[in-house]
Amino acid sequence: VVSGVGESVVVDSITLDTYCSDGTPYPDLIKIDVEGGGGLVIDGASEILERYPDWLVETHSEDEQKAFIDAFESNGYTVNRISEEHWFATAE
Repeated sequence: VVSGVGESVVVDSITLDTYCSDGTPYPDLIKIDVEGGGGLVIDGASEILERYPDWLVETHSEDEQKAFIDAFESNGYTVNRISEEHWFATAE
């Protein structure tokens, strides 16, 4: 459910791992801007993380920044800050 001012919209979704499990090519670059839902994206991308694509991430809170940095660094990525809210993660 996506909520806005005075309204909610139900949005179908699947994980990144599920998306690629049917033979869809794995991406080389992933951009994430999900308005605070970044932890859910990373949770559903464990197989993709092991293939080491580059990631461009927009964060919306310090907790989300920490979750992304911890997830990427624990999977062997180097994380660089581009701006206050934007991060680039690449395999070492």
